[in-house]
Amino acid sequence: MARDQGPLSADLRPEGRNGPLARSIAGYLEYWERYAETWEFQALLRARAVAGDADLGRRFELNAADFAYPPDGLTIDRVAEIRHMRERIERERVKPPEAAKFHFKLGIGSLADVQFAVEVSLMRHGGGHP
Repeated sequence: MARDQGPLSADLRPEGRNGPLARSIAGYLEYWERYAETWEFQALLRARAVAGDADLGRRFELNAADFAYPPDGLTIDRVAEIRHMRERIERERVKPPEAAKFHFKLGIGSLADVQFAVEVSLMRHGGGHP
């Protein structure tokens, strides 16, 4: 009997099974403008084209940068969302909770804290300093 492996990666799309397997640049722009959450913009900080059409990759990176590095700056609401996400990760992934004092990757003062601090700084200042 096969063990349940959970949802397939294709099922993790924003629209679920009914969403497109691949998006056009216009499709990404529409998604980012209408539906994307702050953590998705954090992920765009690391977006790099590594294969395929170089011009298309550059277009994607330039469009992604507009969302990763908001031209109007990083709002206090977005900073609060990032902080809540960081707290949620610690709360849900560090077990038992008292281990947060010693958890090198996800606990208090951990690598994740450094990562989130750098990402907030990048989102706030990175657009003006490529």
